[in-house]
Amino acid sequence: MGEGHDRRNCPALRATQAINLAIPAVENRNGVDGGPSSLPIGATMQEISPNINWDQVCYVFFDLETTGGSRTSDNIIELAPKVLGPDGIAIEDGSFDCLIRPQKRVSPFITTLITMIPNDMVKTAP
Repeated sequence: MGEGHDRRNCPALRATQAINLAIPAVENRNGVDGGPSSLPIGATMQEISPNINWDQVCYVFFDLETTGGSRTSDNIIELAPKVLGPDGIAIEDGSFDCLIRPQKRVSPFITTLITMIPNDMVKTAP
């Protein structure tokens, strides 16, 4: 069986489940309890979570480059987080890029077709 996403330990899935637990179930148009997926048309996260000041929420996206597609046998070779402000615009001082020395070689396939990061770029990285 090929490598794939491990749903048992997925932080994004756990976060979604936590949000779903916090959102009250509502009745859909047929009068059936449909849970969060049947929120009233036009409902916003501000209405669902009134205790959060959504005008001050920032978002962080992580761009990871790896030596391959296996979550168990490949290594991260680059970490590049980007912080976005509440308006969705990148915060200038909120981003950086860091190369990471892997425990295995970066394959030519990964270098040429995906990351453009050759082995000599990461051989002296922390």
